[in-house]
Amino acid sequence: YTAMQATALIEHYAFAWKMTGDGRWLSRAKDWLLAAASWEHSDRIEEHFYTANRYMQAFALALDLLHDQLTSRETKAVTDCLVRQMQRWWPDVNNLRANPAGGHHAVVDNGHFGVAALHLMGKHPDAPKWVDAVIERFRCAIMVVDQGCGPDGEPVDGPTFWPWENLWMFQFADALRNVTGLDLYAEFPQR
Repeated sequence: YTAMQATALIEHYAFAWKMTGDGRWLSRAKDWLLAAASWEHSDRIEEHFYTANRYMQAFALALDLLHDQLTSRETKAVTDCLVRQMQRWWPDVNNLRANPAGGHHAVVDNGHFGVAALHLMGKHPDAPKWVDAVIERFRCAIMVVDQGCGPDGEPVDGPTFWPWENLWMFQFADALRNVTGLDLYAEFPQR
């Protein structure tokens, strides 16, 4: 949960800077982004996918929003950290790509990984296969009404997760549509 706080700061500061142009937000966004990219992200510290995938999305979002404010060295440091995380967690994403279990954690894990993979399209050779795996998981579990939702459309993990599940679904599905043109909403209108 500490990662959620750190990544929320990265995302909010970067977004606040993009919306306002206020250098104070830019300074804070860069400080948190560069600090988090320098932290150890590994099995040695028992970092879980639930934590790592939040860093992945925050790094991707900040790289997008701050791209013209980062030096090439800063961009490389954050991108290298992001790629290492993606490579570490790729086997898990790949092994579960056809898993029909939906719900909150399926969206968290795959949505965040997918947003980061979309950011790396055209920048890293593995990005297309990473995106394809997340699309497959969304198609077989997350977007399917009887898998991702209960019989009345409610989230299978209960109502407290409903807003977050939908937020992360939208973040990936919107990014996917914007980057590739693939529209999961049109494909799954009931969802």
